[in-house]
Amino acid sequence: MAKENQRRPKEGWRQLDFRTIICLPNAFCAAVFFFFLFIASLILCSVILSFSAQIKSEESSRFNLEDDISNISINISSTMEKPVFVYLVYYDYHQNHRIYLKSKSKSQLAGKSDNSLSTNCKPLLKFDSIDDVDFGQGNTISSEKIVPCGLLPASFFNITIDAKRNSSESNNITIDDSDIAWGTDDENKYKDDDNAYLKITDSHFKVWMRTSATNKLRKLYGKINEKLEEDDVILFDLKLISENHLKYYPDMKIILSTTTTIGGRNFVLGWVFFVVMVLSLIWTITFTVIWRKQSKEDLLRN
Repeated sequence: MAKENQRRPKEGWRQLDFRTIICLPNAFCAAVFFFFLFIASLILCSVILSFSAQIKSEESSRFNLEDDISNISINISSTMEKPVFVYLVYYDYHQNHRIYLKSKSKSQLAGKSDNSLSTNCKPLLKFDSIDDVDFGQGNTISSEKIVPCGLLPASFFNITIDAKRNSSESNNITIDDSDIAWGTDDENKYKDDDNAYLKITDSHFKVWMRTSATNKLRKLYGKINEKLEEDDVILFDLKLISENHLKYYPDMKIILSTTTTIGGRNFVLGWVFFVVMVLSLIWTITFTVIWRKQSKEDLLRN
């Protein structure tokens, strides 16, 4: 028997014998839980709001692509360190509509065969699907399928933007539009097709295909790798390379914004953690009072 005890492993994990801490469902356990939740929310709230306050943003006035889209100006009120990101904002554009959201074929975009095109791309499958939609090519062949099919690709705005500083031709600003799509989108989700009416591997098209959850679309166009000084006036000249094939043109804005270590401005998330922090503090105090009251009652009983 003594030999068996000597050969028995001393490590608890080899004997499946672990020390555990079980938090019983009582006031003390609840107070500890909400206290740690309060600390975590306090840290996250402080970090997010602090970084969000450091971000500088400037925007243009509203414009429409059907109007004059040259010489759209943005006045820089305070110095913006590089890189400065350029966003195109679309208003009252419901990309989250169920029919619109589903109207695309992931397999077709990736250069693969898709046996469910009639379902995935509804209602825009063939060139004669909707009479009012003009793709500029192939419309006479009604039996041919659209590449890429669906409402979502057909609504893409193919826009180029030129920028210059203080109305001077010698102060042209380069907008770098490379590396603006998600890494997963660049890998194998998009492949060009000779029959396509647009360039499927275009980075701006990939950004467009990332739909928005609200009716306000904010699409990254590129970044400016230059420092923008205070009182600078940045002039933007927009050119519509190919029209929106659904012929819908919402109001738009151009936004210039810096970023921080945690990304863009997000006051909403910061205030959400603030609310969680306040509620956690209230519940921590409440359960602490209940626990202290119960402890005194137990002492009196003993």
